[in-house]
Amino acid sequence: MGKFEPSIYQQAIFDFIKFEKGSAIVEAVAGSGKTTTIVEALSMIPQEKRTCFLAFNKSIANELKERTPKHVQVMTLNGLGHRAWMRFADNVTLNKDKTRDIILKDDSVKEAFSEFLTRKLQTPVRQLVSIAKAVGLVPDNIENAEGLVKDTDEAWEKIIKHYDIQFGTHKNNDNQMVSDKEVAVEMARLVLSISLSKWNEIDFDDQMYMTVVFNAPIQKFDFVFVDEAQDVSDIQRAMLSMAKDSRGRLIAVGDPCQAIYGFRGADSESLENIAKTFNAKRLPLSISYRCPKKIVKEAQKYVSHIQPSETAIEGTVKSMGIYNHKIFQTDDMVVCRCTAPLIRLAYVLIGNRVSATVLGRDIGKGLVTLIKKLKADDISDLLEKLEYWRNQEVQRLYAKDPESDISAIEDKHEVIKTFVDCTNAQNIAGLIASIESLFGDNKKGGVTLATVHRSKGLESDRVFILDAWLMPLKFAKQPWQMKQERNLQYVATTRAKSSLFYIDSPKKN
Repeated sequence: MGKFEPSIYQQAIFDFIKFEKGSAIVEAVAGSGKTTTIVEALSMIPQEKRTCFLAFNKSIANELKERTPKHVQVMTLNGLGHRAWMRFADNVTLNKDKTRDIILKDDSVKEAFSEFLTRKLQTPVRQLVSIAKAVGLVPDNIENAEGLVKDTDEAWEKIIKHYDIQFGTHKNNDNQMVSDKEVAVEMARLVLSISLSKWNEIDFDDQMYMTVVFNAPIQKFDFVFVDEAQDVSDIQRAMLSMAKDSRGRLIAVGDPCQAIYGFRGADSESLENIAKTFNAKRLPLSISYRCPKKIVKEAQKYVSHIQPSETAIEGTVKSMGIYNHKIFQTDDMVVCRCTAPLIRLAYVLIGNRVSATVLGRDIGKGLVTLIKKLKADDISDLLEKLEYWRNQEVQRLYAKDPESDISAIEDKHEVIKTFVDCTNAQNIAGLIASIESLFGDNKKGGVTLATVHRSKGLESDRVFILDAWLMPLKFAKQPWQMKQERNLQYVATTRAKSSLFYIDSPKKN
């Protein structure tokens, strides 16, 4: 293995760490060798300096542990928060369904709201509570907790508007039709208050939220490195401030053009806010070593400053029209904005004896949950109830706003219908088994199919973008949503290490 020769951009980063003071944001384009850059940078920090690297998820953390110096602590942001809370509270247990359990089982919630309303509003209330935790909102009645956002009607309205949370209507005690929104906010406030009182039971959001708002003692570091900084939420940014020693330095690595998780609470202006909070210097990492020259040129449609390596191959970018199963090879990756087209392709491949896996075990779990919720007697009954469910959900959203985003409903509806069509399942149990067998969390060989969100962080020699016309989604209306749709196009394009193909689904009869 040859000696590492840094680019001019990498050398500027190393020089900043060795010879300058203060914090920095490393703006790393897709495939720019950011992991290599981080590992090299960490090796330059003296052993006596308390140093941590905060990874986006456990798999990245485990990979980095094998490559970083022994004195560097490698963990996730959740892991850092969990470690602090375990020292702060006694006998802590992790319950990922904590919010759901409070909504459906807590006596205080049962006394305040009918079972009809708790079940009807469970999904939007869980979303409200999760985002409230991500932005650091704390109800006024909680002692010794300091929130980042004041608990006001305006704050909740801002969450609802920004994250496009939709509500229907219900009949009140006077038999009048009223909006679900006010009741949902009232329920979310109560659920959040109860959640904060349960110190010994936390969910994944609480690992950071509880740690910050109750000021649990976090270990201090001289150097704090954080990856995927474009997806850092308000509460995570506050935790970074707590982890950095007063004279410590933050090195935040990310790409604003790969910010795609705004819908689940990530700050869409994360890097800008990190720059302000930490007075951070911006350092570019603009050369993509992953992508060939033609693919970089394609990516420049979305991100003008990405550059190819001088030694990069030319590569291939080609539109192939409607797909045929014969075009695919082992280890190819297919990405799409929505799930349903991937399922249809997966069964075309499987039907022609081509191994295929759809990434996203939790997607499959969500489909199974809906099927069980519909309580159908057989496949025919399921299709009828599925159609009724779809119509009811769409009507509920349109009653609130005729331009509501119904894409998630439509995609789930289409995915289940596609499973029915493709599997010829004879009963509900067989259908559920088919769903559970197709979805996975890891690439297993054969053709890998993934939504663009799932593909982030992955790469393959040959990548196929399926039904590119789905990006941007027509329901993206707000500026931050449109920006994230453009970011998704960039992410999809830059997964390819050799060839990028555009393919289309056959037209449905």
